[in-house]
Amino acid sequence: FPLSMAQKFSSRDPLNTATSGARGPENGSSKRSLRGSNEVCPTCEGTGMLPRGRKAELVALIPYSDSRLKPSRTKYYVIVAIAICLLLGFLLGFFLFPRSVGIRVVTANIVNVSLPKDNSSIVLKVKVAVDLSNTNFYHAKASQIQLVVSRNKLDVAHKKFQSVAIALRSTKQVEQTITVNFTKSTHGRSVRNICLGWYVGVNIYLTYTASCNFQYLASSREQATDENSFYEPCRV
Repeated sequence: FPLSMAQKFSSRDPLNTATSGARGPENGSSKRSLRGSNEVCPTCEGTGMLPRGRKAELVALIPYSDSRLKPSRTKYYVIVAIAICLLLGFLLGFFLFPRSVGIRVVTANIVNVSLPKDNSSIVLKVKVAVDLSNTNFYHAKASQIQLVVSRNKLDVAHKKFQSVAIALRSTKQVEQTITVNFTKSTHGRSVRNICLGWYVGVNIYLTYTASCNFQYLASSREQATDENSFYEPCRV
Protein backbone atom coordinates (compact mmCIF):
# COMPACT_ATOMS: atom_id res chain seq x y z
CA PHE A 1 0.00 0.00 0.00
CA PRO A 2 1.05 3.59 -0.44
CA LEU A 3 2.31 5.33 2.70
CA SER A 4 -0.88 7.28 3.06
CA MET A 5 -2.98 4.11 2.97
CA ALA A 6 -0.75 2.38 5.57
CA GLN A 7 -1.09 5.25 7.98
CA LYS A 8 -4.86 5.24 7.46
CA PHE A 9 -5.08 1.45 8.05
CA SER A 10 -2.95 1.69 11.17
CA SER A 11 -5.16 4.35 12.65
CA ARG A 12 -8.20 2.12 12.15
CA ASP A 13 -6.67 -1.08 13.63
CA PRO A 14 -8.47 -1.79 16.94
CA LEU A 15 -5.59 -3.90 18.39
CA ASN A 16 -3.14 -1.16 17.68
CA THR A 17 -5.52 1.35 19.20
CA ALA A 18 -5.96 -0.68 22.43
CA THR A 19 -2.23 -1.18 22.77
CA SER A 20 -1.43 2.43 22.26
CA GLY A 21 -4.22 3.36 24.66
CA ALA A 22 -2.84 1.01 27.31
CA ARG A 23 0.62 2.53 26.98
CA GLY A 24 -0.38 6.11 26.86
CA PRO A 25 -0.01 8.02 30.13
CA GLU A 26 -3.00 10.18 29.34
CA ASN A 27 -5.37 7.20 29.53
CA GLY A 28 -4.32 6.06 33.10
CA SER A 29 -2.47 2.97 31.84
CA SER A 30 -0.72 2.44 35.22
CA LYS A 31 -4.05 1.66 36.79
CA ARG A 32 -5.22 -0.84 34.15
CA SER A 33 -4.41 -4.51 33.82
CA LEU A 34 -2.62 -5.81 30.76
CA ARG A 35 -5.29 -8.50 30.52
CA GLY A 36 -7.91 -5.95 29.72
CA SER A 37 -9.43 -5.45 33.28
CA ASN A 38 -10.28 -1.89 34.18
CA GLU A 39 -10.36 -2.53 38.01
CA VAL A 40 -7.72 -0.83 40.19
CA CYS A 41 -5.75 -2.96 42.72
CA PRO A 42 -7.14 -2.05 46.17
CA THR A 43 -3.81 -2.73 47.88
CA CYS A 44 -1.28 -0.81 45.83
CA GLU A 45 -3.86 1.44 44.12
CA GLY A 46 -2.28 0.69 40.77
CA THR A 47 1.18 2.01 41.71
CA GLY A 48 2.81 -1.41 42.19
CA MET A 49 4.03 -0.46 45.70
CA LEU A 50 2.45 -0.56 49.16
CA PRO A 51 1.57 2.83 50.65
CA ARG A 52 3.63 3.61 53.76
CA GLY A 53 0.62 4.69 55.75
CA ARG A 54 -1.17 1.34 55.28
CA LYS A 55 1.64 -1.13 55.99
CA ALA A 56 0.44 -1.65 59.56
CA GLU A 57 -3.10 -2.42 58.38
CA LEU A 58 -2.32 -5.06 55.76
CA VAL A 59 -2.04 -8.80 56.44
CA ALA A 60 -0.10 -11.17 54.21
CA LEU A 61 -1.62 -14.57 53.42
CA ILE A 62 0.90 -17.42 53.43
CA PRO A 63 0.04 -21.00 52.42
CA TYR A 64 0.02 -23.56 55.22
CA SER A 65 2.64 -25.61 53.38
CA ASP A 66 5.07 -22.70 53.25
CA SER A 67 8.46 -23.70 54.68
CA ARG A 68 8.65 -20.47 56.68
CA LEU A 69 5.86 -21.76 58.93
CA LYS A 70 7.99 -24.79 59.91
CA PRO A 71 11.12 -23.56 61.75
CA SER A 72 13.98 -25.97 61.43
CA ARG A 73 15.52 -27.73 64.51
CA THR A 74 12.62 -26.85 66.78
CA LYS A 75 12.89 -30.11 68.75
CA TYR A 76 16.63 -29.65 69.02
CA TYR A 77 16.27 -26.19 70.55
CA VAL A 78 13.62 -27.40 72.98
CA ILE A 79 15.76 -30.32 74.15
CA VAL A 80 18.82 -28.09 74.57
CA ALA A 81 16.80 -25.54 76.56
CA ILE A 82 15.42 -28.25 78.87
CA ALA A 83 18.91 -29.72 79.37
CA ILE A 84 20.35 -26.30 80.24
CA CYS A 85 17.56 -25.64 82.75
CA LEU A 86 18.11 -29.02 84.40
CA LEU A 87 21.86 -28.45 84.56
CA LEU A 88 21.44 -25.00 86.11
CA GLY A 89 18.96 -26.38 88.64
CA PHE A 90 21.35 -29.18 89.60
CA LEU A 91 24.28 -26.77 90.00
CA LEU A 92 22.25 -24.35 92.11
CA GLY A 93 21.02 -27.18 94.30
CA PHE A 94 24.52 -28.63 94.65
CA PHE A 95 26.22 -25.38 95.65
CA LEU A 96 23.41 -23.88 97.73
CA PHE A 97 22.37 -27.04 99.57
CA PRO A 98 23.14 -26.47 103.29
CA ARG A 99 25.99 -28.58 104.61
CA SER A 100 27.32 -29.19 108.08
CA VAL A 101 28.85 -26.50 110.26
CA GLY A 102 30.36 -27.32 113.60
CA ILE A 103 32.37 -26.38 116.64
CA ARG A 104 34.92 -28.56 118.40
CA VAL A 105 37.13 -28.10 121.45
CA VAL A 106 40.56 -29.19 120.27
CA THR A 107 43.01 -28.59 123.10
CA ALA A 108 43.09 -27.17 126.62
CA ASN A 109 46.34 -26.45 128.45
CA ILE A 110 46.88 -24.94 131.86
CA VAL A 111 49.37 -22.11 131.42
CA ASN A 112 49.39 -20.63 134.90
CA VAL A 113 48.52 -21.69 138.44
CA SER A 114 48.20 -19.22 141.31
CA LEU A 115 47.49 -19.92 144.98
CA PRO A 116 45.62 -17.34 147.03
CA LYS A 117 46.47 -16.91 150.71
CA ASP A 118 43.54 -18.92 151.92
CA ASN A 119 43.85 -22.68 151.82
CA SER A 120 40.53 -23.35 150.07
CA SER A 121 40.93 -21.79 146.64
CA ILE A 122 43.11 -21.92 143.55
CA VAL A 123 43.13 -20.01 140.24
CA LEU A 124 43.98 -21.67 136.93
CA LYS A 125 44.50 -19.97 133.60
CA VAL A 126 43.70 -22.33 130.77
CA LYS A 127 44.40 -21.75 127.09
CA VAL A 128 41.64 -23.33 125.02
CA ALA A 129 41.63 -23.86 121.24
CA VAL A 130 38.28 -24.17 119.46
CA ASP A 131 37.80 -25.17 115.81
CA LEU A 132 34.95 -23.65 113.79
CA SER A 133 34.28 -25.59 110.58
CA ASN A 134 32.23 -24.67 107.52
CA THR A 135 31.77 -27.23 104.73
CA ASN A 136 29.39 -25.09 102.66
CA PHE A 137 30.22 -23.42 99.34
CA TYR A 138 29.51 -20.01 100.85
CA HIS A 139 30.72 -18.00 103.83
CA ALA A 140 29.33 -18.49 107.33
CA LYS A 141 29.42 -16.45 110.50
CA ALA A 142 29.75 -17.87 114.00
CA SER A 143 28.25 -15.71 116.72
CA GLN A 144 27.39 -16.03 120.41
CA ILE A 145 30.33 -18.37 120.97
CA GLN A 146 30.39 -19.57 124.57
CA LEU A 147 32.70 -21.84 126.50
CA VAL A 148 31.79 -23.38 129.85
CA VAL A 149 34.33 -25.16 132.07
CA SER A 150 33.04 -27.69 134.57
CA ARG A 151 34.38 -30.26 137.01
CA ASN A 152 32.26 -33.09 138.34
CA LYS A 153 29.22 -31.55 136.55
CA LEU A 154 29.72 -28.27 138.41
CA ASP A 155 30.33 -25.16 136.31
CA VAL A 156 33.42 -23.29 137.44
CA ALA A 157 34.07 -20.81 134.58
CA HIS A 158 32.35 -19.17 131.66
CA LYS A 159 33.80 -17.35 128.64
CA LYS A 160 32.27 -15.56 125.62
CA PHE A 161 34.04 -15.21 122.29
CA GLN A 162 33.70 -12.56 119.62
CA SER A 163 31.88 -13.33 116.36
CA VAL A 164 34.02 -15.02 113.73
CA ALA A 165 33.62 -15.12 109.93
CA ILE A 166 34.49 -18.46 108.31
CA ALA A 167 35.39 -18.77 104.65
CA LEU A 168 33.74 -21.34 102.42
CA ARG A 169 34.85 -24.96 102.94
CA SER A 170 37.39 -24.09 105.61
CA THR A 171 38.11 -24.39 109.32
CA LYS A 172 39.13 -21.52 111.56
CA GLN A 173 40.75 -22.02 114.95
CA VAL A 174 40.11 -19.59 117.78
CA GLU A 175 42.25 -19.53 120.93
CA GLN A 176 41.21 -17.94 124.18
CA THR A 177 42.61 -17.91 127.70
CA ILE A 178 40.00 -18.52 130.34
CA THR A 179 40.40 -18.00 134.07
CA VAL A 180 39.10 -20.83 136.22
CA ASN A 181 38.66 -19.87 139.85
CA PHE A 182 38.10 -22.76 142.24
CA THR A 183 36.69 -21.59 145.55
CA LYS A 184 35.49 -23.34 148.65
CA SER A 185 32.05 -23.89 147.10
CA THR A 186 33.54 -25.40 143.91
CA HIS A 187 35.88 -27.96 145.50
CA GLY A 188 38.76 -25.53 145.67
CA ARG A 189 40.52 -27.32 148.48
CA SER A 190 40.65 -30.68 146.69
CA VAL A 191 41.87 -29.09 143.44
CA ARG A 192 44.51 -27.18 145.43
CA ASN A 193 45.74 -30.37 147.03
CA ILE A 194 45.94 -32.07 143.60
CA CYS A 195 48.02 -29.27 142.12
CA LEU A 196 50.29 -29.16 145.17
CA GLY A 197 51.02 -32.86 144.68
CA TRP A 198 49.55 -34.00 147.92
CA TYR A 199 47.81 -36.80 146.04
CA VAL A 200 49.32 -39.46 143.88
CA GLY A 201 48.18 -37.80 140.63
CA VAL A 202 48.86 -34.19 139.66
CA ASN A 203 46.42 -34.05 136.75
CA ILE A 204 43.04 -32.41 137.00
CA TYR A 205 40.07 -33.55 134.97
CA LEU A 206 38.07 -30.69 133.40
CA THR A 207 35.18 -30.73 130.94
CA TYR A 208 34.75 -28.03 128.29
CA THR A 209 31.42 -27.34 126.59
CA ALA A 210 31.43 -25.02 123.58
CA SER A 211 28.39 -23.69 121.72
CA CYS A 212 27.68 -21.12 119.02
CA ASN A 213 25.16 -20.00 116.42
CA PHE A 214 26.03 -20.20 112.73
CA GLN A 215 24.46 -17.86 110.21
CA TYR A 216 24.69 -18.23 106.43
CA LEU A 217 22.75 -17.27 103.28
CA ALA A 218 21.49 -14.13 105.04
CA SER A 219 18.68 -15.92 106.89
CA SER A 220 19.60 -19.52 107.72
CA ARG A 221 20.68 -20.21 111.30
CA GLU A 222 22.02 -23.31 112.97
CA GLN A 223 23.20 -24.02 116.50
CA ALA A 224 26.17 -26.28 117.23
CA THR A 225 27.62 -27.62 120.48
CA ASP A 226 30.56 -29.77 121.47
CA GLU A 227 31.81 -31.24 124.71
CA ASN A 228 35.28 -32.54 125.41
CA SER A 229 37.25 -33.45 128.52
CA PHE A 230 40.98 -33.35 129.24
CA TYR A 231 43.37 -34.51 131.95
CA GLU A 232 45.63 -31.52 132.53
CA PRO A 233 48.77 -31.23 134.63
CA CYS A 234 48.47 -28.49 137.21
CA ARG A 235 51.62 -28.91 139.34
CA VAL A 236 52.59 -25.64 141.01
